[in-house]
Amino acid sequence: MFDSCICQLNKTIYQSLQSYSPSLYHQLQGSNELIDLFSQSNYNITFLLPNEVALNISLETGLLNFSMSDDGYAKLGLMTLNGTFSNQVLLSDRNFYQSITNQYLSIGPQIVNNKPTNNIEVYSGMTKAQTTSTEIQCSNGVILFINNFLQSAETPLTTISKLPETEYMEGLLKSLNVSDTISRINTTILVPINEAWESVNGSTLPFGTLVHNLKYSVLDGIYTLDKIIHSLDSISNSIAIPTDYKKDSVHFHLDNHSNLIMNGNTLFVKTDILTSTGVVHLIDHVLLADTFEPNQTQSTTSASPMDYSPFASNNTVIL
Repeated sequence: MFDSCICQLNKTIYQSLQSYSPSLYHQLQGSNELIDLFSQSNYNITFLLPNEVALNISLETGLLNFSMSDDGYAKLGLMTLNGTFSNQVLLSDRNFYQSITNQYLSIGPQIVNNKPTNNIEVYSGMTKAQTTSTEIQCSNGVILFINNFLQSAETPLTTISKLPETEYMEGLLKSLNVSDTISRINTTILVPINEAWESVNGSTLPFGTLVHNLKYSVLDGIYTLDKIIHSLDSISNSIAIPTDYKKDSVHFHLDNHSNLIMNGNTLFVKTDILTSTGVVHLIDHVLLADTFEPNQTQSTTSASPMDYSPFASNNTVIL
């Protein structure tokens, strides 16, 4: 895949943009801060450059607006990593990488049908992007092309509020004032879609039962889909991950058809939505606390929670 390396070692990232992204180069003329960022030789950065289609859409829709003070720096700074990272390095494993705006992107192999591929995918908030094979080596870093304009991660509640599939969950959290159940840092939240809550008449559940179910849907640690798959026991293809509800575990199992199943009947609908405190996955059933009894013939291996806080650290960390 990675056979398209272009050397521009006599040019900075800013100078190279004139050839490889004329639209952005033109827009940058009004932003001295960004010109300085992409020009200074003492910086060592990786710029995830949206291709021309993605960039033009962001400009046409107002997602990127250089007429607003600092908007360009905030939006493009999110896609600018501290340090130089080649495609080969980014493909080696999924990691958190800190941008120059002190936000985190999750970058690593793309997962298709619950299996890693040789393509690189970037997670940021509710957006994802894949890199292309083109890698432009510049005097002050590297440019990697991506096929989407990335947006910042937001709090779990804000994220749930913006997803059409989770309006029911939003209503429960806000009307019952229980949003604190999903607010802890370094967690993975398994969010049932609207149809899942409707099937159990979620709004009629006793308050205590509802709170228990919500806490049972919060995993202790950050688990992207990659990490769950990599954590599976090699014999049983199963793993148990502790939750916020009495440390009871949600049990994951990869079946013979490569379906990753939770507690025997629950499937992922959408995965790897990055938030400001961790990650969200959408699922097709409400996970009911105190009701699931794991098959004792399966592995009881448990995944270990993370010992560090990537959202409070200045280091690149492995997911």
